Amino acid sequence: SMPLSHISQSLLTRLKIPKFYLYLTLLFSSPVYSIPSTPRPGDIYSSDDIWENLIYFHDAEFKIRNRKFLFSFDNPSPKLEKQLTIQAIKDSPRLACRFPARYSYLLQKGLLEKQKLNCPELTEYKNKVAADRFYYIFASKNYSSITSMMGHGMIAAEGTNSLGQKVSHAYSFFADLSDTNLPSLFYNSFLGGMDGALVLRPLKNELDRYLVKEGRELWQLELKLPHKKRELLRDALWELKDIEPKYLFHTFNCATLLQYTLAIVAPETLNHRTFFTSPLDIYRALQEEHYISHIQIRYAQNALENFGATYQAVQPTEELQDSSISLYYKDGLHLTFMSASHSFNTPQVSTVSQTALKIGAIDLNLSKKEFEELALYEFLDITPKKKVSSHFFIGSSKNDYDNFNKQTINTSISFGKAWENDRVSFSLLSGLRVQPKTLINPLLEGYLSYKISDYTTITSTANYQTDLHQSQYKLKANINKRIGKSHVLFFGAETTKPRNYDKLNFFTGLEYYF
Repeated sequence: SMPLSHISQSLLTRLKIPKFYLYLTLLFSSPVYSIPSTPRPGDIYSSDDIWENLIYFHDAEFKIRNRKFLFSFDNPSPKLEKQLTIQAIKDSPRLACRFPARYSYLLQKGLLEKQKLNCPELTEYKNKVAADRFYYIFASKNYSSITSMMGHGMIAAEGTNSLGQKVSHAYSFFADLSDTNLPSLFYNSFLGGMDGALVLRPLKNELDRYLVKEGRELWQLELKLPHKKRELLRDALWELKDIEPKYLFHTFNCATLLQYTLAIVAPETLNHRTFFTSPLDIYRALQEEHYISHIQIRYAQNALENFGATYQAVQPTEELQDSSISLYYKDGLHLTFMSASHSFNTPQVSTVSQTALKIGAIDLNLSKKEFEELALYEFLDITPKKKVSSHFFIGSSKNDYDNFNKQTINTSISFGKAWENDRVSFSLLSGLRVQPKTLINPLLEGYLSYKISDYTTITSTANYQTDLHQSQYKLKANINKRIGKSHVLFFGAETTKPRNYDKLNFFTGLEYYF
């Protein structure tokens, strides 16, 4: 589909949607911050915060490494990039049309003289895409989509264009997964990288998709930006149109790009970077630095029908952060780490039915010096309202029939039905687990949760699997109490048959989210 039918094809060379793009919402961002060097007197090429934000130089490295984006690609540095940019625009003034944000900055600094420019594509873009107001829009978590379980963010521009028409557009970052299968998806996400693209579309199309098709709430944050910063942000977004930044799950994804782009006009938001940045973290940063002038909540089309006339949305920033570490005692002292995002036991303020999304989660028994579980990727989607619930796991866990303490590499998938009544949710799923030796193992799972309050939940799980000759049961119950903004205190008991059916293993611990 064409993002803007009234703008020429050549203008939006990369502002279009390829065969199939998938929203991506998770990333690691290093907590180490770069310290800009102090310019020496007379050194016109010395770097500063604004210049480094414009060229996406953070944490002592370029976050966008692309020959189309960096004049200093072969030997990149902020100082050399400034020097080569100045020289390139002097030699070929039309390059100012390609990099209007950098051009404006260099003009303001007195490092370039004003050029007589003829920029038909840039002029058309500015005439059609009005920027009287900018918004950051956060789409609530969608538990029926594993790619949106941490929400989604986009930048929107709104205003009256040169024709006197009121228009609004949305900028979103996508990664191309049209030719990706599951094994290569994991490799490309963490090591190989995938092509990304900035997509510009009418805002109404995005609102309809989230509110009507997916039934999600939208939090539309109007940003407090003066005229010059709005112009700068619109120009900076233009500079990304042909770049195809490389997507890497742990270093650069859609939330990262939006975070660094907004930092061009709201640099203080970088002070709130977290270990694992999500779209919600951008919301928090804008809120903490007082860049929000107004919040409009857009409810899903069927929200009042499903939840009643008194329904009110829960402030998304009340949720816990997306990474966690914990210590707990069971059969020894355990240390856990989860890069993202939450477990079935995590108290969740915005839903009765508990869900799970684990990426890179490790449970290490320090006393025995062995792994309890390693979840490379796991999601649990509990969806009442006549929808199918599902559970997927890939990693290593204790599922061996003969030796319960033995780790088994496995993957499982199951589907089923969920019921929800006031504060209680129950779901029953069936599926298959694939593991060595026994190969195909039928699986039956049950999940029960009772929400005492938004900060306190009781959860229980039951798991049964068989190879048609042997069987194994796992039963577990927790009470989970959130303390303040970042901690969860939990205790409970579990048992497994046939290995230790006659005794309960009690456990208790404290989890910290950051």
